[in-house]
Amino acid sequence: MHGDIRQATKQYIEENGIKQCFIAGKLDISDAMMSYYLNNHKNLSNEKELQLQKIIDRG
Repeated sequence: MHGDIRQATKQYIEENGIKQCFIAGKLDISDAMMSYYLNNHKNLSNEKELQLQKIIDRG
């Protein structure tokens, strides 16, 4: 689950030209935590991943 959402998030950021900090703000996590997540150093909680999936799906 983590890997699929992580890859989709990276693709979403690249395709839409938005910043990681924008998504981090929406999830109420630090910019550093978002970076750790995208670089496969840490995982988000299941609740935060569900929120992230909703953000990506809404576009």
